[in-house]
Amino acid sequence: MEGGAAGPPAARRPVAGGGVAAAGAAAGGNAVLVSERQAGNPVLRHIRNVRWQHADIVPDYVLGEHTCALFLSLRYHLLHPEYLKHRALQLQGAFRLRVLLVLVDLEDATRALLGVTRAAVAHNLTLVCAWTPEECARYLETYKSYESKPADAIRERVERDPLSRLHAALTQVKGVNKTDVATLAQSFSTVGDLLRAGTDDLAACPGLGPTKVQRLQRAFSAPFRAPAAVTAAAAAAAAAAAATGSSGGDPARPAGRAPAGPAEVPPGSRPMVD
Repeated sequence: MEGGAAGPPAARRPVAGGGVAAAGAAAGGNAVLVSERQAGNPVLRHIRNVRWQHADIVPDYVLGEHTCALFLSLRYHLLHPEYLKHRALQLQGAFRLRVLLVLVDLEDATRALLGVTRAAVAHNLTLVCAWTPEECARYLETYKSYESKPADAIRERVERDPLSRLHAALTQVKGVNKTDVATLAQSFSTVGDLLRAGTDDLAACPGLGPTKVQRLQRAFSAPFRAPAAVTAAAAAAAAAAAATGSSGGDPARPAGRAPAGPAEVPPGSRPMVD
């Protein structure tokens, strides 16, 4: 079993494209495809909620049409540090989501995880760490189970009633909580009345101090997009600050130019006046 304990490489070279498609069709699209190099991996004993079968594939696991996974134990990584780079290069960009499932089986894993993280970033791998074979199996099952589900399954749900929408909007203002929103909803009949409320009207609501009132009014009056002139001015100021910092000169005048005004005469060189 490669990626976990040292073992001989697979006798035949799997293909990245056609082999995956053919195996997926044979599996009906509802099974996790497992490379033969993973035979003997204890993770397989804990995959119970989805079907799995061995297939002639490049990754260790194929979890969907565009998702695959490589398995690596940190103990194996210390013995074979070039293995991860070799396996990542074999993928050749064949999958959109490439998961690197790492079994943390070391007491002191900090240094080893640092090297694995760098390799994952370099080879466009999504790093997922697990501390037991059971946890590794749960990750594989979850990726497979959510293969065809939309993002709505993990997206925050906002209720459709007006009060829930008001909660979702106003609690984005720093310091404003759901109790404050409920107070505002009782004090003002409509959102329009709330937006047109003055400082005194907002301050009269229980629980709203001067800071919250200022933040609410600032949020109500802020434009959705910054004006182009403001954006350009901010970019110019940032560029000027960067140039000044690199040259180390006086930000009030261009580099290489003498300061304005009369030059100071050194002491003792002033002319005597009768």
